[in-house]
Amino acid sequence: MTHLPHLSMLKIAAVILAVNAVTAVMDPTVKVALIVAVPSLITGVGTLALGFLTRRDNKEMRAKQDNMQEDQSRLQTSMDGHFTKILNERTAIGEKLTDKTDKLAHAEGRREGIEVAEDKAKEERQS
Repeated sequence: MTHLPHLSMLKIAAVILAVNAVTAVMDPTVKVALIVAVPSLITGVGTLALGFLTRRDNKEMRAKQDNMQEDQSRLQTSMDGHFTKILNERTAIGEKLTDKTDKLAHAEGRREGIEVAEDKAKEERQS
């Protein structure tokens, strides 16, 4: 792809040389017409060259965008996996805390029940 601009420049140079050779043997009125047409020819060639450069830059930009999208999707997958891992760990911790809280509430209820039974036993002894 890097040879395309050089090859194009050689073709343009060949066309210019051919036009100069033809102009040298032509009628003077045709020479004037060609002189008038040269600025638009230069503008056209410049526009063509800029079009090729823009096309090449667009291809490079698309390739970079594709690479960035792939990197972003890999990163998002990695982040999702990491988030899921943290969420699972936190859920497991929450379940353990719930179990411990239930056991503690049960133990506290048993203790209160034992204390109530002991208080009743004391009251019966005192009566």
